[in-house]
Amino acid sequence: MTAELKRMTPGPTVGVSHAKGLIEFAVSRGASLDELCERSQTSIEELADLDGRIPLGRYQAVMTASIELTGDPALALHYGEALERSALSVIGLIEVDGVAPGARFQIARDHGGTWIVDARTNPNSFPELIEVGFARVVCGARKLGSSGKPFATRVHVTHPAPTHHAEYERVLGLPTVFASDRNAILMADDWMSDRATTTRCRVENLLIPILHTTEPCIERIARKLGVSRQTLYRRLKAEHVSYERVLDELRHRMALHYLNARNASVNETAYLVGFSEPSAFSRAFKRWTGTSPRKRAP
Repeated sequence: MTAELKRMTPGPTVGVSHAKGLIEFAVSRGASLDELCERSQTSIEELADLDGRIPLGRYQAVMTASIELTGDPALALHYGEALERSALSVIGLIEVDGVAPGARFQIARDHGGTWIVDARTNPNSFPELIEVGFARVVCGARKLGSSGKPFATRVHVTHPAPTHHAEYERVLGLPTVFASDRNAILMADDWMSDRATTTRCRVENLLIPILHTTEPCIERIARKLGVSRQTLYRRLKAEHVSYERVLDELRHRMALHYLNARNASVNETAYLVGFSEPSAFSRAFKRWTGTSPRKRAP
């Protein structure tokens, strides 16, 4: 998503592709498309542009109508469970824009572990956002896991336990703490250590959540690692890579993942992997693959 597209809709927004996906999922679970559109005051025509944004309130109306028409109070959990994305790409994915001062999902090391924290300004509003996002993260990691080691050990949410609270443990496969002080997932120590055995892995783990929010300069990553820029440069050089190469190859992998999943448009993918202009992304993609990203887009 370009800066121009972000300015088109003031206030918190959701990517059109996510609203369209939710509608399609609800219809597959028995909701009437016409009634769903009528209740949420949404038309299929306005969801045709996958690079567009809609107000968060409209997305919430779609979610509410979907739950009512399917009769499934845990629909948001089931929608997140059905989405096939990896845990790491979900951290980098901006489903909702404008609800946090920086990146919505952040990595925090406190309270005796490493957490994926939802940093929304109003953490207790619209609990279905948490249900979709956390189900995508946890279930995505489980689908990709091959070592047998768990990705996470516990989930905390700020809202009280809903009537469908038992479905949290079934979908997530983790104990859930309700009415907590944070919306967060506690990552398993073994899972983290397996993916941070090299400096390159540690750099990638720090880059993924911030690709879409700012220029991911080496100085910022060095500060997060607690080392100087030169020390980080030397450690990467000892692994026969440069910081620029790590960043470029990470953008390449994530771009392929988003486009191959066919859930993000070219412009939105460009934004997600850190390009302010789609034209710059297209040039980079052609350098990586020898072809246009539009040949892989949904």
